[in-house]
Amino acid sequence: MSRINTNVQSLISQRTLASQNKSLNGSLERLSTGLRINRGKDDPAGLIASENLRSEKASIGAAISNAGRADQVMNIAEGGLQEINSLLLEVQSLVTGSANDAGLSKEEKEANQLQIDSILETIDRISTSTSFQGTKLLNGTYDFTISGQNGVVDDVKVNAAKLSHGENRDVNVLVTKSAQHAGVLLSLGADKLDLGGMSANGTDKLTAADKNFIFEIAGAKGSKEFTFASGTTLNDMIAAINTYTDVTGLSATLSGGTAISLKSNEFGSDEYVSVKVIDDGDMDNNVTGPTTGIYKYEEKNGNVAHSTGIGATIADWGTNGSWTTTAFAAGAGTAAADAATMAGIIEATNLNAEGERDTSLGANTGALTTSITGIANNGSAVFTSYNENHEQVRYEVSKDGTGNISYKEVTEAYTPNADIAPLLPATWSYAEGKEPERDSGQDVGAIVNGVVATADGKHITVRTDVLDTEIKLSDSGAQSLNSVQAFTITGGGAQFNLGPSVDIINQAIIGISNVSVRNLGTFEHGYLDELGSSKDSNLVDGNLSKAQKIVDDAINQVSSLRGRIGAFQKNTIGSTINSLSVALENTSAAESSIRDTDFAAETAEMTRSQILSQAAQTVLGTANSSPQAVLSLLG
Repeated sequence: MSRINTNVQSLISQRTLASQNKSLNGSLERLSTGLRINRGKDDPAGLIASENLRSEKASIGAAISNAGRADQVMNIAEGGLQEINSLLLEVQSLVTGSANDAGLSKEEKEANQLQIDSILETIDRISTSTSFQGTKLLNGTYDFTISGQNGVVDDVKVNAAKLSHGENRDVNVLVTKSAQHAGVLLSLGADKLDLGGMSANGTDKLTAADKNFIFEIAGAKGSKEFTFASGTTLNDMIAAINTYTDVTGLSATLSGGTAISLKSNEFGSDEYVSVKVIDDGDMDNNVTGPTTGIYKYEEKNGNVAHSTGIGATIADWGTNGSWTTTAFAAGAGTAAADAATMAGIIEATNLNAEGERDTSLGANTGALTTSITGIANNGSAVFTSYNENHEQVRYEVSKDGTGNISYKEVTEAYTPNADIAPLLPATWSYAEGKEPERDSGQDVGAIVNGVVATADGKHITVRTDVLDTEIKLSDSGAQSLNSVQAFTITGGGAQFNLGPSVDIINQAIIGISNVSVRNLGTFEHGYLDELGSSKDSNLVDGNLSKAQKIVDDAINQVSSLRGRIGAFQKNTIGSTINSLSVALENTSAAESSIRDTDFAAETAEMTRSQILSQAAQTVLGTANSSPQAVLSLLG
């Protein structure tokens, strides 16, 4: 080549040198920053993935920080509760010690009361002063707020509830099975004991005054043996039995003037009443008949409806009271009966119902197709009865659009009232040696917001990921088969966001109730402030038995709250931190593999670029000097 105006070899060498220098500069930048991607053009797709992972890392890191902060808040709250727990144990000791009435002077009791007053003040001070960054933790600030508490609810405690922003949550309770006391009836046929020589009506004089009736009654709390002489009135027997109600957990009442009803003080399957005759005092020779004996007893609460229904046949099998039944004719040509009138009569018989009957539709129900009025086309009338298996039998009379009437009988598994007494035999013996007559209570059955609740007596508990609540139903509420809106949760709770996303799934909410002395205790027994001076349960002249129950309830309440906080820290916060830490590690590793510099590979690339750059410089020098060769042509 002999042209010198354009040095093509030099241009090629310049381009190659620039490329190598660019590669070398990139390597130097990546090595100096430690990042493989310093700007979008380095790796557009990698940059997008890297930034998404960095965002996730930031959220996970914040969630871990939130969990750590939540743990610190719970530690402060638990510390305050721990001190309150210790104070309550001291109160328990003072209450028990003050019950030693004959061994304490009035001055000592007053000194104990001063300690109680001081402890109550301290508990209130702790409840109002325990705080985190100025927010009170134990004064109810983080308790759930509820409204519209229904009368069927005696007490409610919301431990946790997930609510979306501005959302209220209705809590609906459907009672599917009534709560029952345990009950045993001692039917004696008279208002006094008749042992050996007294007639059944209790009017004749004794001929065997040395005879005694000895029996043992037992309940969930314990047992007690009683001895009664012939001629003892039932009222005196009842008074003696009730003296030990705290020992046995049972109460006695007069039933029908000639029987003693023994009933557990509480509802539930853990409750029972047992009566064992130890010495019958020859009672079985003198008191007989279908209404005497010891047998399970059904409390009268109007919970069982009875009716012969339409075209029904009915057979008695057991009863503990009186009722009215109304029969409707089932033959052709009978007078028309208005369905609404029937329903009214059926409802009326429900008011004082107590017992069970077998009910079934008769064979001639078809004859009623022309004799029922008061049901509109496409309408129906429904009534129910119950059989001895405690199953609900539902009868439905319906009319279609053309006036044709049809009947349907459905038997449903359901327990309206447990322990209806069977019919007694013609004679009944009180003789000793028989197995104890025993009856157990029944827990309420309930569904809360579509979830079957765990029941204990008339207490129901539901624990799900969106609702954790404990509800104590009233006596009537626990025995009425109704669906009610029990209450509405309107807000509250200590809310922590323990996940990378801000949504209800990652929310953890725990309720921290008010632990002031006005709130420690129960609706049933009373509250801790009642132990103060001049209050009902003070140590000087108050009801110490009630005081001990109040303190027991308060200790259980605080201990339960501490346990829930501990479980929240261990299982929710602790597990969340562990899980998020693993997630953070792996997310960081993924982000690093995309964004960070591999120094081994980048150092090798830099060395290569350096060598190629130096070679390009040498070649460029040679290319620039090559046009000088044309000078030899001019020589």
